[in-house]
Amino acid sequence: MREILPEARRYREMGFRVMPLAENSKVPPKGFQWKRFQERDATPEEIKTWFANSCLNIGIICGAPSGDLFVKDFDERSKAEEHFKRYRNLIRTIVKTPRGFHFYYRKPGAKNSQGYKEDVRANGGFVVAVPSLVSNKEYKFVDGHGLVRPDELCEFPEDLVSKTEQRIAGKIGDVRAYIRAIHSIQGQRGSDACFRVACVLRDAGFSEAETLEELIGWNETNSSPAWSLKELTHKAKSAFERKTK
Repeated sequence: MREILPEARRYREMGFRVMPLAENSKVPPKGFQWKRFQERDATPEEIKTWFANSCLNIGIICGAPSGDLFVKDFDERSKAEEHFKRYRNLIRTIVKTPRGFHFYYRKPGAKNSQGYKEDVRANGGFVVAVPSLVSNKEYKFVDGHGLVRPDELCEFPEDLVSKTEQRIAGKIGDVRAYIRAIHSIQGQRGSDACFRVACVLRDAGFSEAETLEELIGWNETNSSPAWSLKELTHKAKSAFERKTK
């Protein structure tokens, strides 16, 4: 059995801000409002309560809460290998994910952005941490590139931020502002509004998993009453199924 609680404590002691993720999942447990922990660290008692259930996964809140943690997330192996070959002298920590690789850096003030087969996790986002399981596959550190404190990570250099990434980040900000104007209210076609948000995110280039992540954040502030995680998952899935028909 995986030892989740000791690992969660270790992350906290090293300066990373942890949060629980649902079993075998990349998203928080139903009803868990993770964004409040962008403002404060979890107490030792909260961490013990969360991770006493060793089936939960560990998430790390990126950006300023974790020492300006900035994670390059590659789903495509060839792109990850190209990144490593070019910047290997700057990379201290690498995580092998079920689909690709995470490269840990620091970058003050950076924000989340999504691209084709390549994402950035920073302020406003979180990553799945070792030794979590997703699709029954474990997140693991790459040999020789284990965990170091945030202040020991190299800063992500400005010249690595491409114009494409800057344009994507701007587009993502526009989409988020757009969906914040959409409200799901019971008795006022609230179901249609939620599905509309899922479709907007899909058409903006978000993957199904990313759409669900954005829906969870939108749901916290724009739904009355709030949708359950199961319902949001169904909305995201339905939006992508409709696109393929």
